[in-house]
Amino acid sequence: MTSTRRLSGAVALGLSVALTGAFAAPSFADPAEGATIETSTFVTVTIDGVEYGQLTDLYTDGTRIVTVFTDADGDKEVDHDTEAILSVTEISTDGTETVTVEEGDVTTVTETTPDGTVTETVTNRAAGTEVVTVTAPDETSTVTTTTVEGEKADPDGQTVTVLEEVFDAEGELQGSTETITVTKSDFTSETVTVTEADGTTTVTVTVTQTDSIVETVTEYDAEGNPISMERTTREQTSDTVTEEVTEPGVDGEVGTADDIVTVTVTNPDGSGTISVYDGTGELISHRQFSSSDPEPEPEPQPEPEPAVVFSDNPPNSAFYLPVQWMAENGISVGYADGTYKKTRDVSRGETAAFLFRYIDPVDFDAPPTSPFGDLNEGGAFYDAITWAAAEEVTVGDTEGNFNASEDVTRGEFAAFLYRLSGVNFDAPSTSPFGDLNAGGANYEAVTWLASEGITVGDTQGDFNQSDEITRGEISAFMQRYNAFVAG
Repeated sequence: MTSTRRLSGAVALGLSVALTGAFAAPSFADPAEGATIETSTFVTVTIDGVEYGQLTDLYTDGTRIVTVFTDADGDKEVDHDTEAILSVTEISTDGTETVTVEEGDVTTVTETTPDGTVTETVTNRAAGTEVVTVTAPDETSTVTTTTVEGEKADPDGQTVTVLEEVFDAEGELQGSTETITVTKSDFTSETVTVTEADGTTTVTVTVTQTDSIVETVTEYDAEGNPISMERTTREQTSDTVTEEVTEPGVDGEVGTADDIVTVTVTNPDGSGTISVYDGTGELISHRQFSSSDPEPEPEPQPEPEPAVVFSDNPPNSAFYLPVQWMAENGISVGYADGTYKKTRDVSRGETAAFLFRYIDPVDFDAPPTSPFGDLNEGGAFYDAITWAAAEEVTVGDTEGNFNASEDVTRGEFAAFLYRLSGVNFDAPSTSPFGDLNAGGANYEAVTWLASEGITVGDTQGDFNQSDEITRGEISAFMQRYNAFVAG
């Protein structure tokens, strides 16, 4: 017997978190059922200069249990469940060693298996905490910390926090999952935070009440900026389900005035409503649907082409989804170097090409004679520009030119989309934007864009119609046009 308080091995205590209260007190496990003591030896040992009694029981199944008592003069008849026990060591027949050390309200159980895996459980009953550390033979480890505060019957309820952290062999944190469960008389909430090694985080909050269950899932980037949010509400009494999906604005984060929030309410009979709001909560569009609405027969679809992945459009970046939509629908294939160049301005010719590819007018034949003085027959964008002219998406300038190489402004592109839609819109008497004068250039087109949820302007309440539009902004406008107008 060595002079140390930590003996090799540990008895399985069966410790667990009682979610209705504090941690359970330890109960020492017995050998296999039917096994009896073959021999018992009681001796006095010295540990750290203090004398203790040590009882060694060898069972018929091969299990050996060594119990150390604070009473050095005791004997083998001492009750194993009394406070006289200092530590218990069990060596099972498969070679697993388990040691249990009692120090007041703190119990430490360390189990070592033959493959070298070490599991240490430290339970503090007074503090209501339990820490379980599992170390694999390759030195990677998982640490799970559980804390219980209060009782369910308390006015403030009970809070159970479970934090699981994963470390590599060098001790570097590789990820974590924290679950916080709050239980009160009238509701239960569970918050699960999953943090990846790269710092990105997903937070899922589920609140269960008598009449409803609400789940909110929010994703954050490594800097803590929210990038997506989805909320689902289920009414317990009626089984009505409400789904709320928030798509990020032009800055790539949720929580701005440029957000698009889609709320779908589905009743048990299959009927419901779909409402679209901007980031300020203003209603953009609303429609009802019925359970009797016929489901369209799906048309045979060709095998999709692999989506183009642009090197300068990583996931979660600004305009990521609209740019991917442009690529997936063949509207843009980017540049030869594999980039999309979201911040680059767009020429009038390129704009015509984007719209031409989006509409894909298979029956259109370009005219043999150019309708514009500065557009050569068969030149760059000839088909797209002549199609735009034929559809009256553009009429060129007062000189009869198209100016294909000039950049397009936000106001001009609003006019292109408005003419493409073919709608007749009654523009409001009051401008929705601070920098847009009622009745001014492109007023009808810009206010129509706003009414359809294609744009909500910037955070200052301006539209900036004279600014050149970028390739990223065009991708967002066209994706929203497709979803809110054409769709």
